[in-house]
Amino acid sequence: MQGGDRLSGEWKDDRFSGAGQILYRNGNVYEGEWKQNMPMNFGIMKYRDGSTYNGQWDFGHRHGNGIMHYRNGDVYEGEWNRDVRHGYGILNLKDRGIYEGEWVND
Repeated sequence: MQGGDRLSGEWKDDRFSGAGQILYRNGNVYEGEWKQNMPMNFGIMKYRDGSTYNGQWDFGHRHGNGIMHYRNGDVYEGEWNRDVRHGYGILNLKDRGIYEGEWVND
């Protein structure tokens, strides 16, 4: 978190932990679970460019299973590892077809 971010939600031991929401100063909005001031477990990030990610988080990174709706209409549903597509997933490219299979570091 940086100066200018706006938080609302649960606190524990002087840290943002539990359920909550943050409006980042860059315009992104996260709603979901937190642990030690970081997005954790499950949540939704709405990016200022219109993209959204709904899925699992690990200390601020997309990690586990999730769905990413890109602003251009493409949709990826599958596994993530530290913010990159990694593992099994399906990428539906708007008007250009579908890729289904294994991903390695995007």
